[in-house]
Amino acid sequence: MVSGSFPFTVEAEFTRSGRAETKLFILTVLDNTDANVEGSTDVGYELLDRVPAELTAYEDQVFRSQGTYGEFYKFYLDGRELVENQDFQSEEGSTKITIYAQTFRTAGEGTHTIAAEFRTDKSDTNTVKKAAQNYTVPRSSSGSAGSSSGSAGNSKPAVNSDANKPSQDDRTAADIFWDISSGDWFYPDVDWAYQQELMIGVTKQTYAPYGPISAATVVTVLARMDKVDLDDYAAVSYPQIDAGQWYTNAANWAMESGLLPDEHFTGQPPIARARFAVMLVKYLRHSGIDCTLPEEPVGFADASLMTQEENDAFQVLYQFGIFKGVGSYYMDPQGSTTRAQLAVLLHRLSVSVENQTL
Repeated sequence: MVSGSFPFTVEAEFTRSGRAETKLFILTVLDNTDANVEGSTDVGYELLDRVPAELTAYEDQVFRSQGTYGEFYKFYLDGRELVENQDFQSEEGSTKITIYAQTFRTAGEGTHTIAAEFRTDKSDTNTVKKAAQNYTVPRSSSGSAGSSSGSAGNSKPAVNSDANKPSQDDRTAADIFWDISSGDWFYPDVDWAYQQELMIGVTKQTYAPYGPISAATVVTVLARMDKVDLDDYAAVSYPQIDAGQWYTNAANWAMESGLLPDEHFTGQPPIARARFAVMLVKYLRHSGIDCTLPEEPVGFADASLMTQEENDAFQVLYQFGIFKGVGSYYMDPQGSTTRAQLAVLLHRLSVSVENQTL
């Protein structure tokens, strides 16, 4: 956008009196300098932690403002609204925003502006407060800015596997997938899930950690966790499950095991977190785990958005430390889950099952 001052006139006509009024406004657009961006941060919303001014590696970074978390509304990169749990994660303290490595990688080299928007009661009609800063990824023909995991333009060795089962060697997920870095917050869980042959990439070299998961993905990885021979379910048929799909056998197993509701099964993403939670609790029961509700249930802030079954599922998973929510006792039941988050949840689920079956 060109900087400068731009006058414009607003005219209002009052229908009852027939009176019209005009008012002149001046819109001032400043250059996107570091000083101007820093100066746009409101008093009381100053940064406590910031992204390095020069970002030399694509890694998760913390952007933390003094602003009250209850007022946190939206988060932007170069004026583009980012998506919670896909591009970043937010939590209390005061407002802590963890920006994912892939978000920086997608933005690429050059100077970029990140900004958090705050509004009282998170209402569009209330005054905007913000915290903002610039950061720069140095331009380099060698792609060194992405040195933590290899830049997006550099291919990594292909996985020696077919589309269904990963073959194992001594390489890690960071060695295999260009969009996975050992510095990612979710890396230990993604690598664990890969080494356990539970989750592979969407292609031989792409993991898509921020892509949303589907019910089809869930039943497939749970079947792998349960060490099911899916060939045994090739001849099984349910009217709710479409035949001939890549997930059909896994869905047949899940239906037979009581993990799915008696309704048409869709393999298209995303799957709502609440529905996912119900499936996980059914899997725990299938595994012989006692899923008795806690004597003192948690008062989830968004419980009104859940059915009783969904609330019960979140109660069980919360007490087991599997589903921990998005902060301030919000479970985001209608939100989605990313592939990276699924790996984290699978790891927690595996540990919970192992601890309770010893």
